[in-house]
Amino acid sequence: MKKELHFFTFFMIGTSASYWAIFSNDFIIPLLWLFVLLTLVSVFNLQEIRRFFSRFLKFGLALLIFSMLHLVFRREGVVLVSLSNFPIIYRNGFHEALLLWFRFLNILALSSLFARMSPFKFILFCQKIYIPLNFSLLLLTTLRIFPFILTEVKNGVWFLRFRGILIESLSFRDKMKAGKQLLYSLILRSLQFGSQTALALELRGYGGSSKGKIIQKYQLQLIDYFILGIVLAFNLWILII
Repeated sequence: MKKELHFFTFFMIGTSASYWAIFSNDFIIPLLWLFVLLTLVSVFNLQEIRRFFSRFLKFGLALLIFSMLHLVFRREGVVLVSLSNFPIIYRNGFHEALLLWFRFLNILALSSLFARMSPFKFILFCQKIYIPLNFSLLLLTTLRIFPFILTEVKNGVWFLRFRGILIESLSFRDKMKAGKQLLYSLILRSLQFGSQTALALELRGYGGSSKGKIIQKYQLQLIDYFILGIVLAFNLWILII
């Protein structure tokens, strides 16, 4: 599906999912929101759905390992697993570990949804709610830095692999040397990215004396009203139960 959702729709979905993920003491509600978010990602990303779920499972597994640290620090409640009469897993720690994991997964799914948002539509939305153009451009540029760094690091790793260097098989000292090569390349590419970004910001009116304004309509479509209705109904259903 090529049609894009309105940024207000993204905002309401993200706000609702984040609220229930943070303030819910039961992992059932974050799990339901995760199902809703994954459904939306699947519908609006049919062409790359296999690639998305492959990445989602890899990141999800890493986040699960990180979340399980709660089993070590939260030693309260009924003992679920013990070894030679030594308590290993407590009920409260296991519950909070699962809850934290589902929160991480919700953030991961939300980031995939927001990644489909056009930067131009983001600036339009900020203009409609009377956010200054300078601030919108600066915020958008800040958000673009992190994907840029991740992409450049990934390209650098592949460059080393093409040269026959496998980072996983290197010693710690060799990894530090390889990291220096990546760092030098990243600094040079960052300078080039900064120069191009500064020129793009200036062309779009950043830093001008007069307030910039983009004259273009940005209205909710039928699909936005439909999804907003589903989000509202889902929130009401959670409040009722």
